Order: sequence, then C-alpha cells, then structure tokens
Amino acid sequence: MAAFAGLFLLLILAAIAVQYIVLHRVPVPGAADAGILAAPSSPIPEISGTTGNVTSPYPLPLDLSNTSNRSAPEVPVINASSLEARVHMLVNQVREEHGLPALGMDAALSSLARAHSRDMAENRYFGHVNLDERDATARGAAVGYSCHKAADPYYSHAIAENLFATERYPEGLVRDGRAVEYRWVSEEAIAEETVDAWMNSPDHRVNILDPGVGREGIGVAIAEYDLVFVTEDLC
Repeated sequence: MAAFAGLFLLLILAAIAVQYIVLHRVPVPGAADAGILAAPSSPIPEISGTTGNVTSPYPLPLDLSNTSNRSAPEVPVINASSLEARVHMLVNQVREEHGLPALGMDAALSSLARAHSRDMAENRYFGHVNLDERDATARGAAVGYSCHKAADPYYSHAIAENLFATERYPEGLVRDGRAVEYRWVSEEAIAEETVDAWMNSPDHRVNILDPGVGREGIGVAIAEYDLVFVTEDLC
C-alpha cells in the first residue's frame, strides 16, 4: 500500500514538472495590432517617378511594441559593422556564382542604409517608405545623393532597396507562462539568413542579380527589443 502511494505521488510530481518547464517557440502576436507590420503580398506602392523593386520579406510578424527585458546568459555579441561586411561579402558571392561582377561598397549608400535601418528600429516600423513618406530614392535626394550608373552617368536613377528584419532568437524556455531564456542566433547565421531570404524572394533576387548596378551600401541596426534590421541600397 505504501509503495502504491509512493508511486502515485511520484506520478503527480512528474506531471507538475512537465507543466512547469516547457520548451517551445515563443509566440509572436498577430499582425492586426497597431505597430505590427505583416509581410506585404505585393510591392509597396512607389513614390511618383520612382522605379525599382521594393518588397521586404521577414520570417515572422514583428512585434514592434514589445520592449520586455530579454536578457539571458551567453548572449552572442553582434557587431553591426562586421555584420554589414559579412552580408556584403555574401551578396558578392552570389553575384559571382551567377557570372556577375562584385559590387563595390559605397560609403554614401552605406550611410543612407544605416540611417534607414536605425530609423525603423527607433520608430518601430518596417517598410521602404519612412515616416516622412520617402522611399530610398527620395531619402537619398534629401541628403544630396543621386544614383548615377556607369552606363548613363548624366541621368539619375532610382535606388534599388532590399530590407530584412529578424529576431535575435527563434525559441525560448518558458516557465510558468513567462519566457525566461532564449536560444540566441549568431552573427553569421543572421547574415546567411538575410541573403538567403533575399535570394528566395523574386524581387529581391532581381535587385541582387541586376547587371546594371555596380555598388551597394549595407546598413544594420539592432533594436533594444532584439530585432535586427538590415537595409541594402543599390545603385
């Protein structure tokens, strides 16, 4: 009888333990809430006179309103500058694989791209058109930058742009309904995820494999709420 009671108590404790610790994907709120942008099903409308492909994939709806503390031990360091350099390198690897010349890194385009990534991170939105209703070409014009390509040096052209945003972790450890630990993603994994997403999206792929572009700028911003924004501007 005592043995039976002990076994019964053991089963109860095991059930409690299972309910207490559960490893699963941290749920991301739906895109219907204000400030959460779902991936567009078609290119974002362009400002009059602007051409180019401007769609933006990302793996999950982004909860740009969540600023909860997500600290965890052994969080991998992500350096924005080295992540930019790695994304640029991977883009050129793809171009070279398709028989295209490598893109040069343009300081002015990089500055433009960084400013847009930082603006999205700080103001909690995701899109090619900023809060002043300017797309990449208009943002460039606002700071005195016009895209002149080698084939037509006397005519300005639209700045092509690719965007990507991702969370720094895909899974979390949940205790009592509260996430207490995260599985963080490395800098290299984010770089590869970014370029893979662009190459698997027809419009982004066109931008990267455009034989008419010769230079690009990559801009990375890491938001305090653990989203990484990547902007690629091409001319």
